[in-house]
Amino acid sequence: MNLERTNEMNLAVYMAYHSETYPEPLFDYVIPIQVGAHKHKQKSSAISDDTGINISHKNDIMSELTALYWIWKNSTQEYLGLCHYRRFFDLEVEPIKKILLKDYIIVPDRMILSRSIKDQYIVSHTQDEWNVMMESIREHAPHYYAAALQVFAGNVLYPFNMFICSRYFLDSYCTWLFPILASIEAKVDVSNKDKYQKRYLGFLAERLFTLYILYNGNRVKEVKIIDLHKKRVSQPAWLKGINSIR
Repeated sequence: MNLERTNEMNLAVYMAYHSETYPEPLFDYVIPIQVGAHKHKQKSSAISDDTGINISHKNDIMSELTALYWIWKNSTQEYLGLCHYRRFFDLEVEPIKKILLKDYIIVPDRMILSRSIKDQYIVSHTQDEWNVMMESIREHAPHYYAAALQVFAGNVLYPFNMFICSRYFLDSYCTWLFPILASIEAKVDVSNKDKYQKRYLGFLAERLFTLYILYNGNRVKEVKIIDLHKKRVSQPAWLKGINSIR
């Protein structure tokens, strides 16, 4: 990848939120994007996920991934990121630029789960969804399948579908991710799921992101997350006993 090294950076980190009003972002470089905006007659920000090329109507099952898809298809910045209305990377803009110019991807601190990624998902969600995901990896990205068995037998997870990266990485990752998710969606019945469990594609994507990063050996910079909901910075990587990440 041949990236121009300058002091100027075309950077946008988008903050996904879903209500008709949004809390003020913690950092000036963060841009609000309303997700599931197709359901709202009145938009509360200049950017919403139902404009341009979009999958806003899938927000109930994809959660913040409808923002990621919008960013992928519609944004023009060279460096891009995604955070949540209550979760932010604990970084000012200048350190972000320095990290990105060294070709790192900024990710949340890894979580060390108390069981394997596979078992943790099955306990928190369902075995059927997991099996469908593995079938879809085998079908759409077969060279990842053996690595998936190994990674998902481990207990290291990069959570929240949050990252800041180059356009090159975003294009590569989304080109890989969304066909797998579409394959899963076509095979899973959500009619009997509650509102939380309907977000299963967002939950599976966290595991798929971890797989993609580890398989490709991407250089990552782990950063603490400010979690406004929990009123604290994210738990350190060595902390044991995490059963649910949401």
